[in-house]
Amino acid sequence: MAMASYGAMRIELLTRDNYETWKIQMRALLVKNDLWTYVGGIKVKPELIDGNAESREACSKWTETDEKAKADLILCISPAELKQIKNCVTSRDIWIKLEEIYQSKGPARKATLLKSLIQLKMPDTGDVRDHLRKFFDVVDKLSEMEIKIDENLLSIMLLYSLPASYENFRCAIESRDDLPSADVLRIKIVEESEARRHDSGAQSAAFTACHHKRKNASWNSKFKPQKEVDNKFKIKCFKCNKWGDHKAAQCKSQRQSTLGRKQENAGLLTSTKWNKNTADVLLASNKEKRWCLDSGCTRHLSSDESIFVTLGETDVSEVKLANNGTAEVKGCGKAVIKAEVNNNIQTVDVNDALFVPELRTNLLSVAKLCDRGYTVTFKSDVATLINAKAKVKLVADRKDNLYYLRGSDTNQSAKHASESLDTPKTKCADLVKWHCRLGHLNMKDLKESIKRGNIRGLNISKSPVNFDCEICAINKLTRAPFPKKSNRVTSLLEIVHSDLCGPIRVPSIGKSLYFMTFIDEYSRYCVVKFLKTKSDALAAFKEIKCLWENQKSVKIKIFMSDNGGEFINTEFDNFLKTNGIKRRLTAPYCPEQSGIAERKNISLVEMARCLLSQAKLPLNMWAEAVNTANYLRNRCPTKALSGKTPYELFNEIVPNVSYFKIFGCTAYCLDNKPSHKFSARSKKGIFVGYSENSKAFRIYLPDEKRFLISRSVKFFEDGNINSSIDIGELLIQNKNLNDSKMEQEIAEIHSQNEWRKILSRCAIVKFCESKGSESAEFVYSCNTEIPIKTALSSADAQRWLNALAEELKNILKNETFELVNRPAKKDCIGSRFVLTNKYSPDGSLLKNKARFVARGFSQKPGIDFGETFAPVARQGSIRIMAALSAKLGTEIHQFDVTTAYLNGTLDEEIFMEGPAYFKEILEQIIVNEKSTNIALKASKMLKSLNNGDKVLLLKKSLYGLKQAGRCWNFKLNQILNNFGAKQTTADPCVYYIKNGKGLTLIMVYVDDILFTSQDPNMLQKFKIHLKKDLEIKYAGLAKYCLGLNFQQQNGIVAMSQQSYIRELLNRFDMTEAKTVVCPMDLGIRLKRSDECDTEGLPYRELVGWLYLATSTRPDIANTVSKLSQFLNYYDSTHWKAAKRVLRYLKRTINFGLIFKRTDEPLFGYADSDWANSLDDRKSYTGFCFILSGSAISWESRKQCTVALSSTEAEYMALSDGTKEAIYLRKLLNELCDADVKSVRLLSDNKGAIKFAENPIFHRRTKHIDIRDTSFCPAKH
Repeated sequence: MAMASYGAMRIELLTRDNYETWKIQMRALLVKNDLWTYVGGIKVKPELIDGNAESREACSKWTETDEKAKADLILCISPAELKQIKNCVTSRDIWIKLEEIYQSKGPARKATLLKSLIQLKMPDTGDVRDHLRKFFDVVDKLSEMEIKIDENLLSIMLLYSLPASYENFRCAIESRDDLPSADVLRIKIVEESEARRHDSGAQSAAFTACHHKRKNASWNSKFKPQKEVDNKFKIKCFKCNKWGDHKAAQCKSQRQSTLGRKQENAGLLTSTKWNKNTADVLLASNKEKRWCLDSGCTRHLSSDESIFVTLGETDVSEVKLANNGTAEVKGCGKAVIKAEVNNNIQTVDVNDALFVPELRTNLLSVAKLCDRGYTVTFKSDVATLINAKAKVKLVADRKDNLYYLRGSDTNQSAKHASESLDTPKTKCADLVKWHCRLGHLNMKDLKESIKRGNIRGLNISKSPVNFDCEICAINKLTRAPFPKKSNRVTSLLEIVHSDLCGPIRVPSIGKSLYFMTFIDEYSRYCVVKFLKTKSDALAAFKEIKCLWENQKSVKIKIFMSDNGGEFINTEFDNFLKTNGIKRRLTAPYCPEQSGIAERKNISLVEMARCLLSQAKLPLNMWAEAVNTANYLRNRCPTKALSGKTPYELFNEIVPNVSYFKIFGCTAYCLDNKPSHKFSARSKKGIFVGYSENSKAFRIYLPDEKRFLISRSVKFFEDGNINSSIDIGELLIQNKNLNDSKMEQEIAEIHSQNEWRKILSRCAIVKFCESKGSESAEFVYSCNTEIPIKTALSSADAQRWLNALAEELKNILKNETFELVNRPAKKDCIGSRFVLTNKYSPDGSLLKNKARFVARGFSQKPGIDFGETFAPVARQGSIRIMAALSAKLGTEIHQFDVTTAYLNGTLDEEIFMEGPAYFKEILEQIIVNEKSTNIALKASKMLKSLNNGDKVLLLKKSLYGLKQAGRCWNFKLNQILNNFGAKQTTADPCVYYIKNGKGLTLIMVYVDDILFTSQDPNMLQKFKIHLKKDLEIKYAGLAKYCLGLNFQQQNGIVAMSQQSYIRELLNRFDMTEAKTVVCPMDLGIRLKRSDECDTEGLPYRELVGWLYLATSTRPDIANTVSKLSQFLNYYDSTHWKAAKRVLRYLKRTINFGLIFKRTDEPLFGYADSDWANSLDDRKSYTGFCFILSGSAISWESRKQCTVALSSTEAEYMALSDGTKEAIYLRKLLNELCDADVKSVRLLSDNKGAIKFAENPIFHRRTKHIDIRDTSFCPAKH
């Protein structure tokens, strides 16, 4: 340590680590040398008066003394720290500077000190005094910064800063009624440390608590508050169970034989936490090898190796015995305890038990048993172990104050021990594994297969026991079966059943959205085909027909399906007629008639859901799960086949399942092409099924994102299945069809409401996200319209019916139409309901949404409608509103107008046909609304419909009408004008109000309204005004509107498109893609492709989605603009470039616009990329305008003409930027009275700037004279 010497004194030089001690020593030195008054600021420099010799002398003397003090300080600072004070003039400046550097009182330093105090831990071999010094040094520093820690909290923090070896000391302190202060506790810790240091080690750690209790008795009386006299009557003795004036230790009823008796090595395991691979234990003197319950033991210990089912290595190397000796731990594993209950032998698995051969008594930890869900009850002579089902599992009898398990004598032959392990528990474990391998097959069929032996390779005990499978309990739900069909077919392919399931919301890895099943009724053998669209159904059937008929030399005679559009079409009908196949259809809304196909779909979805849940695989693996489920079901027996398997009946061979493995388990497959001789010989993957075409397994390689068919595979079924892959809980909503014998004759419908109870022809699965994790099912996409027929025959039929009733209720309430007789010479347009699912920003289902629309495509211009134009707000206007909100310090609120288009008034007379299910929906309104006015209206309308040919005469606008948007816009404009709001001339969908309390802004986008105001009372007035004429929903502060995410806090407004980008990534299967740092590869310049791939790649669709993503992402505007130039001339190169943007968006998904309050006026940038296009050599224009710290307007597009020079290209970019600047200036002047006369537009091209300032037209610039400088007043 570097020192500074002052005579006999030596002071440490200041370093970054010793400021506190240096400061004390330095102050003492300065006081001794009479210099502290200068450094401490007590003596300030006298004022120098011109012409006054006395003041000049005083100043000179002060400066001389201060220089001495300054010299003392500098000499006591290490050279490395001198640079911190090189600019200081006086000694006082040095002192203050050092305080600022080393004794900061800012929040960051406070947080650092608090964190260091909380995390301060004394090492096991550390010095107690050194630890206490560090602890209280931090406390003192916090105290100097005016942070006072509660005395009790400080004591607790000090206790828990001690190592694990002080656990008993900590428990003894915490057991007191009052915690000692930190200062007192410091003394006790030092005493404890000294006692441990001088202790010979003869005593066990088990007695530490008692030792402290005796040792600190006098301390208790000194520091612990005295109890009142009557408190003694509140003490309960746990020996005699009486309330009185004594505890168990003073109980007179205690047997004298136990008082004062010295038991050598008596007691049970009372170890503290495991420390340094050593457990402190006390051994019972009993040499019998029985199991003893111990409430103080933290681990199970046994000396009998024969009871261990598995035995492996352990981190605990030895245990310390009560006689200060040690015993070696030979291993750790799973043991089986055999004990007697009610004269029967039962077993209990003991996991993580330590094998200690030298141990004399086996110890069973009560704590560990409780962790497994058991309850242990101790009584005076017996202890019982009860499982979660309230059944007594073990009984222990008390002997010599110890509790020994009945029948737990393990001193037996190895053969007997082996037999004792052959219990229902062991058989159950094998049964569980086969249950998982067979895709969670139901227990009844599994036990029947074991009993009959009709599956080769199913090696298991002949007497399996029942068990509960949690995955099956979560994912399977059954109902009572339908009546059994009396007649059965007698040959293969006599009847083939088929059904379609989907669309699935998450596309499979192969981009399929549906799966189609084909089932032979005789054998129940099934083949699954995965389809991208419904139109592929016929091609799938043709493939199955050729395959089966060629293999079996038998023709398909009858094809049975439901009435789905994939089956009922001219092309399908013609194919069946040509091949002589008879069609059989189910009656409408009677899926029970095709119970075989219905049940097969449900069984496959249930099993696939179990497989995905068990394997924790992502949802795009659903096709692999369904395919594997079908493979397993074909090889599992069914009740319909009298215990035989579909595979056996179809192929006349008993299936062999010895090669079956658990779906989703880790698999290592042989790498046939290793990179070099010393590279790994296998690849790690996930087992996802079996190959239908070869004797091999299907393995998915996550790192390579591909499937591999291999027969050389090593499986690990017992490990954690794909624990690294995160997947949420899988839920499904089943249909009410649950047995393979579901066929029955069509039942007569006695009630008009009976159809509402009929459920789906296929399982409909939904997707939802829970907090913290993603839970999902197969679902309809939010962008997919759901046919009303499908919706009302699904499992969610009642919910859809309520949505339809709610929509029609709003229409009746609004008096949108009235029932009239059909006009004689007037055309009527059609109507229908549009059904979709509405989702929240995080992707979870909000509600089922129904919209009543007119078939406006049949309207005639000039008769049924005139003008149709209706404006919507510009995206830039939304950003300007956010910028002004941040600038003015206001908040943006959001409103949604319910059934907005129904409020517009029609000028034309339009007649319309009623929608499908009109009467049923009116009936539901009557049920829901009961005796309200709406119910009365619905009732009258229902009666009127039954009395003659009625149509609807529209009185107000309706969704789907050509003029509906225009009518709604006129209505809303009138309402806002009545409120005092004025339209801006720059954007007709932006309204404003100016009064003495500030500015109010209103932005309209169809039925979404954004509102912000400086007037605190204006929001409430606006709500009241809207509710007079409209039905609105107030959503509070804007969070998600028009696909934009808003965040508002402390005057800052942030806009992003996180939800939209997530949906975009999911739509194009890029959620797991690797990310990139820029949206376009700088080394690639795109050009038109000669051979456009318009079939295989959804390039146009992707570019359209990316264009919408530019609403808050100017960083991708240029890339998307360039990609949009090739919508008719693209190939794989363009597709890769477009996907690169997705990779960039995945990396920057949280990027967005952040607006905050600034005084900077509106300004912009303009630039060009000269002759960038390789196809036509045109240049690109780019500009961006900034307000409130972020971009409000930008554009990147190809210029209309070819620029002959970079100056010309830059000048045209300035021209485009100027047009946008004029628009923004006009809008801001109108809104804010800002009187913005000019907008600063920045350019980096001197030629363009000079040309804009001094327009001199000559031969080289004549062709661009139309863009004159009166239109381009740019400044630089």
